[in-house]
Amino acid sequence: MRSPQSPSQPASRPLPDARNTSSRPRPPRHGHAIAAVPRKPAILTVVARVARVARVARVALVALLALFLPPSAAVLAQDPGFEGADLGRAPYASRDDEPTAESEPRTHPTAEDAWTRAGELLSTYGPPTTLDAAGRGALLYTTDQPGIFLPAPTLDQTVTVEVYGLIARTRVEQRFTNPTEAWLEGIYVFPLPERAAVDELRMLIGEREIVGVVQEKEEARRTYEVARAQGRRASLVEQERPNLFTNSVANIGPGEEIVVAIEYQQDLSYDDGRIGLRFPLVVAPRYNPPGMPTGGAAGSGWGVDTTGVPDASRITPPVLLRATDFSVDPLAAAFGFAELPPVRGDEPAHIPVQLTVFIDHTLVLDDIRSPSHPIIVTDSPHAYVVELDGGAVEADRDFVLEWWPDRGAAPQAALYTQDVGEHTYAHLVVVPPQAAAEASLRDRPRELVFVIDTSGSMGGVSIDQAKAALDMALARLQPHDRFDVVEFNSAARALFSRPQRASRENVAHARRWVDGLRANGGTNILAALELALADDFAPQTDASPEVRQVVFITDGSVGNEEQLFRFIEQRLGERRLFTVGIGSAPNNHFMSGAAGFGRGTFTNISDVHEVDLKMRSLLHKLETPALVDLEIDWEGWSPEQTARIEAWPQRLPDLYAGEPVVLNARLPRLSRSATTPELVVRGLRSGHLWESRLEVLPSSDRSGIDRLWAREKVRSLVGELVRGGSEESIRPQVVALGLAHHLVTRYTSLVAVDTSPARPLDASLASRPIPVRLPAGWSPETTFGVAGHGHLPAGGTGAALSTLVGSLLMLLGYAALRRSRP
Repeated sequence: MRSPQSPSQPASRPLPDARNTSSRPRPPRHGHAIAAVPRKPAILTVVARVARVARVARVALVALLALFLPPSAAVLAQDPGFEGADLGRAPYASRDDEPTAESEPRTHPTAEDAWTRAGELLSTYGPPTTLDAAGRGALLYTTDQPGIFLPAPTLDQTVTVEVYGLIARTRVEQRFTNPTEAWLEGIYVFPLPERAAVDELRMLIGEREIVGVVQEKEEARRTYEVARAQGRRASLVEQERPNLFTNSVANIGPGEEIVVAIEYQQDLSYDDGRIGLRFPLVVAPRYNPPGMPTGGAAGSGWGVDTTGVPDASRITPPVLLRATDFSVDPLAAAFGFAELPPVRGDEPAHIPVQLTVFIDHTLVLDDIRSPSHPIIVTDSPHAYVVELDGGAVEADRDFVLEWWPDRGAAPQAALYTQDVGEHTYAHLVVVPPQAAAEASLRDRPRELVFVIDTSGSMGGVSIDQAKAALDMALARLQPHDRFDVVEFNSAARALFSRPQRASRENVAHARRWVDGLRANGGTNILAALELALADDFAPQTDASPEVRQVVFITDGSVGNEEQLFRFIEQRLGERRLFTVGIGSAPNNHFMSGAAGFGRGTFTNISDVHEVDLKMRSLLHKLETPALVDLEIDWEGWSPEQTARIEAWPQRLPDLYAGEPVVLNARLPRLSRSATTPELVVRGLRSGHLWESRLEVLPSSDRSGIDRLWAREKVRSLVGELVRGGSEESIRPQVVALGLAHHLVTRYTSLVAVDTSPARPLDASLASRPIPVRLPAGWSPETTFGVAGHGHLPAGGTGAALSTLVGSLLMLLGYAALRRSRP
């Protein structure tokens, strides 16, 4: 064990030279007199030879990878001229056209060059340290040198939410602090609500404020890279998924603090009389299904980019763990096949977040609750003020806030409008009346397939929540129903070969089977969908139930969402898919998207105490006829005006008990006249017509309604890609919407650049991703593998290296066996 580094020691330490063997024990020279040793059995001789060959093969593999892998694939093969290179990980972005002060030829270094470069990288970050020398509370990154760690930028967040009616405006301030004596680039992967319309970026440096602009994604990246290379402070916000973003902040000076403020607009959920706000605080580790590596790294995360998830390295930020929780195979780590996780000595990591919500007095509220955090509610003259009890909290679980309007004040319809130029933008919410009690589906035969996630990410309290939810659903089955249960992790398996009658014996057997399930392995959702939606799993016959429902219980921690959406769209048939999000940080983009393509609903259960309430609400939806064939008519408009109306989504989804109709429309500008135009919503429930009329009045002086419309149009256009639409035709439309409405989309980004250089060009810049916490309730053992070993999320991205090493060793072992024969 290394001794603690004292303050009097030099500011930097040289990287240990792997080629220096002077301190290693040497074997006796040939010819020296030694004691006679009995001859080993033949099998032991073979084992020893295989072990020696394996060691040689390991060294050979290091040399081969260092010489032939592309620069973005391994630290030992980093481009020496790339100043953002990162020890133990590929650089944040590997591009041949990266702007630099001086253009240098790119070569693959030798192993000797690699060790020299690694030492330079260590010194770039300032003094390396040990756990003992760092002191408690220091944020450190492991390296491939045992006991040596590197400092990283620190981050804290302040979140302010202003709610008016069913719309919220949120400001997120991310405060980056550089605790080192080097110039740093901070890269932070962070979550936002999946329906957020991100439209504003401000970078605060002391008293100065730099306002960001929206540019096409590639242009914004070039703008940022040029500023980065020129030593100017810059910030770049990019969308990785609708609920996952990256904020890159370049040229944070030694001891300096930079604040980046991001703002967005969103509509709130309204279900069964309850208004809900969910603010995600942590990015959960995601399962990326195996695929062929693309040969490069697009980001700075632990994921390896593959043909299945080509941006895996951009959506897998490092995870903060305690030093005692994790160790890493240096060979796998050095070449980017395993995570080098940051650690915090023997203390839990600390990423503080302060959060305040202001709810205006548009509605009289009966109750305000948070199932996720203790809160303090104050009724001020202008708003209800909700604050976290105790101040800042750890960013390890989503913040959930719910409130119930007074029974007499609960909205049956809400319309928000905004005039912009020659258009009026409208955001509409209409709540259909509850179905009659006699219209229950419980008296009709149904086929239900319950799918439960038992992957490693569900370890801890999540699996208990999932099992409790499933047990409750099984208990509600009727004898004339048919059912089956599918559990999945790295693979999927069904309880029965096909759905069985819900007899007392079958239900009891299923409940015992579910009770015995344990969490481990990968999150192979595709395997579960293939089984649950298989045509031969429950073939349609004349006697088949008229209602076929799939209830999918998972945390959705996957990176191949679009592949899964495409499969659901193609294989759903007449079924309906209902998703249940489990745990402290579910992937709401997948959960809501799967429910949308599955023509079902999404239920979120963030706490075990919510299981009963949320599952009762879901089961009521499953047992109540949906409102289908919804249509919109615009009455009181001229034919020319009607032709100019553009409403999204163009195809309204089925509505289940307690759910509202939500529509975003761009209309010809409204003016006060003798006749007021109306919006008419019609639909069918159990064959009976339902209709609702709402007057469309002039502007209510709300801002941001135009961006909600643009966001919904973007969402619908991107959804067409899943349905087989052409990216060549969809991309220009999304880019035009992003630029016109100042929105971050999958094709547009926000960038802010300071005009004056800050970093001297002769000073190096170290690029460092900001790590995130493991979500509350998640277990390092089940998420990353066996305790004390550095595994990625099961089924993760180390398959390529394992296959390569395994195949090489098998061949060499076979050769050794052949040579050992007489």
